[in-house]
Amino acid sequence: MCLNDLLALGGGAAWLTLHKLNLQTPPLILPKELRHQVNLIRNVADKVLSEMGSSLSYKVRTMIEVPRDALVADEIAKEAEFFSFGTNDLCQQNLGV
Repeated sequence: MCLNDLLALGGGAAWLTLHKLNLQTPPLILPKELRHQVNLIRNVADKVLSEMGSSLSYKVRTMIEVPRDALVADEIAKEAEFFSFGTNDLCQQNLGV
């Protein structure tokens, strides 16, 4: 999720209070990058939510989309609150499609 998307949260405050919010990082290569993105997302989201006067809780997620990420999923799990597997992307890359 880019910073513009996070800043746009302010416009949907009423909708957001009725739903769970999951913020997804952009595709990453290293757990260190994920740590950086999670911190960036949290800083901006907390600022925006504070300005809205909202105490909305959220989770920061990422997606495992390339085989290398799957091999270091244990390291990625230490940084992300949850992650999902992009099985379509993983299959295509493993098969060379």
